[in-house]
Amino acid sequence: MTPLGTSTVDGQSVERYSVTINPSVVQKELDSANLPAWMRKITSEVTYGSGTKKVYINGATLVQMSWATAENTTTAGAVSVNESFDYCNYGTPVTIATPPAGETVPFSQFLKFAK
Repeated sequence: MTPLGTSTVDGQSVERYSVTINPSVVQKELDSANLPAWMRKITSEVTYGSGTKKVYINGATLVQMSWATAENTTTAGAVSVNESFDYCNYGTPVTIATPPAGETVPFSQFLKFAK
Protein backbone atom coordinates (compact mmCIF):
# COMPACT_ATOMS: atom_id res chain seq x y z
CA MET A 1 0.00 0.00 0.00
CA THR A 2 1.30 3.41 -0.98
CA PRO A 3 -0.08 6.68 0.49
CA LEU A 4 -0.99 9.17 -2.26
CA GLY A 5 -1.84 12.21 -0.13
CA THR A 6 -5.06 14.07 0.46
CA SER A 7 -7.86 15.00 -1.90
CA THR A 8 -11.56 15.89 -1.85
CA VAL A 9 -14.42 13.55 -2.84
CA ASP A 10 -18.03 14.76 -2.73
CA GLY A 11 -16.95 17.72 -0.62
CA GLN A 12 -15.19 15.56 1.99
CA SER A 13 -11.47 15.50 2.67
CA VAL A 14 -10.01 12.04 2.05
CA GLU A 15 -6.69 10.25 2.29
CA ARG A 16 -5.78 8.40 -0.91
CA TYR A 17 -3.96 5.06 -1.10
CA SER A 18 -2.83 2.80 -3.92
CA VAL A 19 -2.82 -0.98 -3.48
CA THR A 20 -1.19 -3.41 -5.91
CA ILE A 21 -3.30 -6.53 -6.44
CA ASN A 22 -1.23 -9.71 -6.30
CA PRO A 23 -2.88 -12.38 -8.49
CA SER A 24 -1.40 -15.31 -6.56
CA VAL A 25 -2.85 -13.96 -3.30
CA VAL A 26 -6.27 -13.50 -4.94
CA GLN A 27 -6.17 -17.08 -6.26
CA LYS A 28 -5.03 -18.48 -2.89
CA GLU A 29 -7.86 -16.69 -1.07
CA LEU A 30 -10.44 -17.92 -3.59
CA ASP A 31 -9.12 -21.48 -3.39
CA SER A 32 -9.43 -21.52 0.41
CA ALA A 33 -12.76 -19.65 0.61
CA ASN A 34 -15.95 -21.46 1.51
CA LEU A 35 -17.76 -20.53 -1.72
CA PRO A 36 -21.02 -21.97 -3.02
CA ALA A 37 -20.50 -24.42 -5.89
CA TRP A 38 -21.87 -22.00 -8.52
CA MET A 39 -19.42 -19.28 -7.43
CA ARG A 40 -16.49 -21.70 -7.27
CA LYS A 41 -17.29 -22.72 -10.88
CA ILE A 42 -17.28 -19.09 -11.98
CA THR A 43 -14.01 -18.25 -10.25
CA SER A 44 -12.39 -21.36 -11.76
CA GLU A 45 -13.04 -19.86 -15.21
CA VAL A 46 -10.86 -16.81 -14.49
CA THR A 47 -7.09 -16.45 -14.32
CA TYR A 48 -6.43 -13.30 -12.31
CA GLY A 49 -3.84 -10.84 -13.55
CA SER A 50 -2.14 -8.03 -11.72
CA GLY A 51 -4.01 -4.85 -11.05
CA THR A 52 -4.21 -1.69 -9.00
CA LYS A 53 -6.81 -0.41 -6.58
CA LYS A 54 -7.08 3.18 -5.39
CA VAL A 55 -8.94 3.68 -2.12
CA TYR A 56 -10.13 7.01 -0.68
CA ILE A 57 -10.75 7.04 3.10
CA ASN A 58 -12.71 9.87 4.77
CA GLY A 59 -12.23 11.38 8.25
CA ALA A 60 -14.59 8.81 9.80
CA THR A 61 -12.23 6.07 8.45
CA LEU A 62 -14.91 4.92 6.01
CA VAL A 63 -14.23 4.18 2.36
CA GLN A 64 -15.55 7.15 0.38
CA MET A 65 -14.57 5.97 -3.09
CA SER A 66 -12.53 3.24 -4.77
CA TRP A 67 -11.54 2.33 -8.28
CA ALA A 68 -9.64 -0.58 -9.72
CA THR A 69 -8.06 -1.77 -12.94
CA ALA A 70 -7.01 -5.32 -13.79
CA GLU A 71 -6.29 -7.56 -16.75
CA ASN A 72 -7.73 -11.05 -16.39
CA THR A 73 -8.02 -14.07 -18.66
CA THR A 74 -11.19 -16.16 -18.80
CA THR A 75 -12.33 -19.23 -20.68
CA ALA A 76 -13.85 -16.77 -23.18
CA GLY A 77 -10.66 -14.70 -23.59
CA ALA A 78 -9.03 -11.61 -22.09
CA VAL A 79 -11.11 -9.23 -19.98
CA SER A 80 -10.06 -5.75 -18.85
CA VAL A 81 -11.61 -4.60 -15.59
CA ASN A 82 -12.14 -0.91 -14.87
CA GLU A 83 -14.45 -0.28 -11.94
CA SER A 84 -15.31 2.69 -9.80
CA PHE A 85 -17.45 2.83 -6.66
CA ASP A 86 -18.71 5.80 -4.65
CA TYR A 87 -19.81 4.93 -1.13
CA CYS A 88 -22.36 7.00 0.79
CA ASN A 89 -25.34 6.78 3.14
CA TYR A 90 -23.59 4.50 5.63
CA GLY A 91 -26.12 3.00 8.04
CA THR A 92 -29.09 3.48 5.70
CA PRO A 93 -31.19 0.30 5.27
CA VAL A 94 -31.15 -1.26 1.79
CA THR A 95 -33.30 -3.81 0.03
CA ILE A 96 -31.68 -6.42 -2.19
CA ALA A 97 -33.78 -8.56 -4.51
CA THR A 98 -32.99 -11.24 -7.07
CA PRO A 99 -33.54 -9.86 -10.58
CA PRO A 100 -36.07 -11.54 -12.87
CA ALA A 101 -34.61 -14.46 -14.87
CA GLY A 102 -35.11 -12.52 -18.12
CA GLU A 103 -32.67 -9.87 -16.86
CA THR A 104 -29.80 -12.28 -16.14
CA VAL A 105 -27.33 -14.29 -18.24
CA PRO A 106 -24.99 -17.19 -17.41
CA PHE A 107 -21.45 -16.11 -16.50
CA SER A 108 -20.04 -17.72 -19.66
CA GLN A 109 -22.35 -15.54 -21.76
CA PHE A 110 -21.41 -12.47 -19.73
CA LEU A 111 -17.74 -13.16 -20.49
CA LYS A 112 -18.51 -13.23 -24.21
CA PHE A 113 -20.24 -9.84 -23.90
CA ALA A 114 -17.28 -8.45 -21.95
CA LYS A 115 -14.84 -8.96 -24.83
